Amino acid sequence: MGDFLQSVSEFIAKNELIDTQDKVVVGFSGGPDSAALLHCLNELGYDCIAVHIDHSLRGCESDGDAEFARIFCHDRGIPFKMFKFDCKRYAKEEALGVEEAARNKRYEVFDAVADEFIAQGNNVCIAVAQNQNDQVETLIMRLIRGTGMEGLCGIDVKRKSRTGALIVRPILNKSREDIMAFLEEENIPYRLDSSNFEPDYFRNRVRLALARIDESKPFGDEIDSKFIEKSILRLCENAKADALFLKELTDAAYEKAAIEDSNASCSAVKGEIVLSSKEVSGFDKPIRYRIIKKAFEDIGLKADIEKVHLLAADRMILKGVGNKVCEFPNGYRMKMNRGLLRFIAPEESFK
Repeated sequence: MGDFLQSVSEFIAKNELIDTQDKVVVGFSGGPDSAALLHCLNELGYDCIAVHIDHSLRGCESDGDAEFARIFCHDRGIPFKMFKFDCKRYAKEEALGVEEAARNKRYEVFDAVADEFIAQGNNVCIAVAQNQNDQVETLIMRLIRGTGMEGLCGIDVKRKSRTGALIVRPILNKSREDIMAFLEEENIPYRLDSSNFEPDYFRNRVRLALARIDESKPFGDEIDSKFIEKSILRLCENAKADALFLKELTDAAYEKAAIEDSNASCSAVKGEIVLSSKEVSGFDKPIRYRIIKKAFEDIGLKADIEKVHLLAADRMILKGVGNKVCEFPNGYRMKMNRGLLRFIAPEESFK
C-alpha cells in the first residue's frame, strides 16, 4: 500500500468515518479530487457506489464528464448512477445563486441515493471529496462574509445530512498538490472543469486571488500562498478547541435551564423544548445565543438561523415580556409566557 493510500486509510480510522460494513455513496464528478477519493475507497475494499451529477452548466463538456465518469466506474467494476438537472433553472425557481443551488441539489441527490440503500437495511455513509485547499478557501469566504466561532471551525470531517445520513470527507487533510502527485504516480485519469478557472463564482475568485499572491508578492517573499494557507488552517484548529469549550459550557447551561415537570415537558420528540427564561437570561450573550440555537436544533431546525433571529429572540428574553412570539425560519417559533421559553416546531415536522 502506497503512502497516500495508507494515509487515507489511517485518516478514516482515526476519525471513524467509514465502517467496513457500510455502503458508501461517493460523490464523483470525475475531477482530480473525486477521482482520487473513489480510487482510494475502492482500493481499500469499501462497498462503493459512485454518483455523478450533471448540472447542465457546461454543455458538451458536461456530457464528456458524465461519459468519463461512467467509463471510469465500468473499468473498475464500481456501480454507477448518473443524475442530470438544469441548475440555472433550479436556482431561479428557488431564488438561489448558482453555486448554492448546485450544492443543495447535490446533497439532495446524495441523500436520496443513501435513503434507497437504508431502506434495504444497509448502513450507509456519503463520501465527498473536499480537500485541504477547499478548507482554506471556505474559511476565507466565511471571514469575508463575517462568521462566528463555529464558522471558523471550517468544514467538518464528518456531519449528519438533513435526512440523517453521515457525510464524510476522507481526504480533507490532503492538499491539492498531494492529490495531483498521487494521480500522476498511480496513472489515474481525471477530468478538469474549465469553470474552475473562471472568476464567475466566489470560491473561484478566492482561489485565483491566492494564486496571484505568489505572482505579485504583496507581503514580500516570505509570505506566499502556502504560508497563508498554513496560518488559516492553524486558525481553524484553534477555533475548534475554543468552540468545543463553548459547547461544553452551553450543554451545561442548557441542562440547567431545562424544565422537566408534568406541565412543561422538555421533549424534542413532541416538537417542543421548554426552558426557564430566568435561567437563560442569567447567562452571558454567547451562551444565550448557543442555547437558543441548540433548542431549535433539538426540534429539527438545523440550518437557516441567522444573526437577526438570534438578536430578536435574545431581546425578548432579556426584556422578560410575557406572551410574546418570535418567529424563526420554516415555521419554527419561540414563545415566552409565564417565565417559560417554548421552542416549537411546525406541526408537520414531527408527525
